[in-house]
Amino acid sequence: MARRRPQRRLPRLADGGFFLPPGESTRVNTPVPWSGRLWARTGCEFDSPRPGLTCRTGDCQGRFACNGTTGAPPATLIEMNLQRHGRSFYDVSLVDGYNLAVSVSAAPPGDGGASSAELQVMDGGGEVVACKSACMAFDLDDYCCRNAFGNEETCRPSSYSMLFKEICPSYRTYAFDKRRPPSVAPPTPSSSPSALRRGAAPPPCNPPPLR
Repeated sequence: MARRRPQRRLPRLADGGFFLPPGESTRVNTPVPWSGRLWARTGCEFDSPRPGLTCRTGDCQGRFACNGTTGAPPATLIEMNLQRHGRSFYDVSLVDGYNLAVSVSAAPPGDGGASSAELQVMDGGGEVVACKSACMAFDLDDYCCRNAFGNEETCRPSSYSMLFKEICPSYRTYAFDKRRPPSVAPPTPSSSPSALRRGAAPPPCNPPPLR
């Protein structure tokens, strides 16, 4: 989430709130699955006739943290539906009116590091040194492909395994993942026989640096 214009605004999650100074950005982690809406409040003042935080648009009943309270319209909305399996969706909505311009864009796979914050393993100095699997991080049957999810039909790739798959297509990313068979490149003058042999090792994967 990035702030492009100089006016002081408060981008909002359904259950919280934070200041976003001009020209700055922040990262907001959400559980998966999750659905909800985000919006920005404008013209907010702490010193007003009524107690709390009063905003000219998107006000949350004078609260800094909305805690599930919907912002007062008119306000431009970002509506999101994030799924663990299958497709996630988002849209920018003017159903509740308009108070500022909003754009949403998807980050390329691995942007900002090879793993999500909830999968990261840090050393004593706070540096990311490794990434857990979703099964190790959450210990849930659907992530671990066990019990009711212990077969190929019921255990499906999670958003975490799909992220790793996009970065490293040849890697096996969950228990029932079927690794793509190695492709055979057409012969070229610079190709060596070993590189063209069916069953040769897939090319190495170079994920973004951990951070």
